[in-house]
Amino acid sequence: MPQVFRISPDPAAHCKLVSGLFTRAGIGHSRASDRGLRERKGAVEFHLIDQDSAAVPITALKAADLAGWRQAQPQAPAAWSEKAGFEAKAGQILLLPGPDGALAGVLLGIEEADDLWAYAGLAAALPAGAYCLASGQAYFAGGRAASQAALGFALGHYRFRRYRPGPDKAAPRLVWPAAADRAAVMRTAAAMVMVRDLINTPASDLGP
Repeated sequence: MPQVFRISPDPAAHCKLVSGLFTRAGIGHSRASDRGLRERKGAVEFHLIDQDSAAVPITALKAADLAGWRQAQPQAPAAWSEKAGFEAKAGQILLLPGPDGALAGVLLGIEEADDLWAYAGLAAALPAGAYCLASGQAYFAGGRAASQAALGFALGHYRFRRYRPGPDKAAPRLVWPAAADRAAVMRTAAAMVMVRDLINTPASDLGP
């Protein structure tokens, strides 16, 4: 079963977890911190998984690269993207159907390869299922862009649930990009979730 990485919605747990991460020299990473980020009851799921052979590929495209992508594709997906008005604007998403009508791929418009918030939009826009970054994309050869893609996708799943807890509906999942720095992504996600929860918590509930 795919492993799902989670963050606890409890602000106190965040403080303990993140302070432990950030007090290490060099902001280190350990197996203990991994365990703290996973499988907590009532946790916010980031839906980053190790692998899925049936994952649908996501192709990230800058507007300047769209024409070249269309020329390299079979007629059907190229025509579909044009008729659907896909212009590869930052954050624009287009689902590509296969010959049998099933979802065959996803196009994502980005401004830059490390466009964090473009990837965040995928969490809300995609149908439930497994996805991966399409292989062979030069954008993700370096670790920064791959890490930003994973971080953006994870943060797109954030919900503040301290006062309205409840189960998540079926959600899209992303296979970890090969070049992503998993430790850095999880440290950053933990910190950002903690800050968001503190911002969203009324001042009357922040006291000792």
